[in-house]
Amino acid sequence: MNKPAKKKTTAPEHLDITDQMRAWADQNTPGINLELETLKFLNHHGAKGSKFIDWVKAWRNWMINAHQFAEERQQNRRGNLRVVGGSRNDVPDNSYWDNVTDEDLKRSFL
Repeated sequence: MNKPAKKKTTAPEHLDITDQMRAWADQNTPGINLELETLKFLNHHGAKGSKFIDWVKAWRNWMINAHQFAEERQQNRRGNLRVVGGSRNDVPDNSYWDNVTDEDLKRSFL
């Protein structure tokens, strides 16, 4: 016997994040703010009138994308580091600044 096909439904007003969903997110999308991303997910799909058969799987896709976007933003931040008069390899670590005085900084701008 064939199971009846599940019907697509519109976005729910609220989606409870279950312990199982949290465990999945912790393992697959660490560092994501689940509450905020879930709110964005529901607002986005509610506004568009999206319909899905499985809202939890759609939520998982959203979380995967949020995690990927966050990683890409982090990479772009590191990639946008600009070094004047040298290469990225010449960037001093924070200990460099321990030995720099205010007078040194003033002289460098004069």
